[in-house]
Amino acid sequence: HGRMRVEFEHADLAELVRGVVAGRPNGRKIDMEAASVFASVDAAKFERIVENLIANAERHTPEDSPILVSVAPNGSGALVRVDDHGPGVADEEKEAIFQAFIVSLSPAQTL
Repeated sequence: HGRMRVEFEHADLAELVRGVVAGRPNGRKIDMEAASVFASVDAAKFERIVENLIANAERHTPEDSPILVSVAPNGSGALVRVDDHGPGVADEEKEAIFQAFIVSLSPAQTL
């Protein structure tokens, strides 16, 4: 929507995720499987997204239940996952969660 300034830099997503996991304040055990994947990202915004996903997993998963954060190459991109054993999101709410992040591009624009 053009409201946020993005500062792209070439970064190792695995290193960014490791930093987020190491900096979690509550000390809850989080398992990691992270392969180095380099991408042009806004590191601060990427870290914030990962922090939010982990915080959500911690909030909705029993304390004795595992949380796994993984980073892996995926085609020409990367796949970053936060897996937990929480109740999940109701099917009828899934589309609405990401509505604010949908961007309409004209045919002349590219990502």
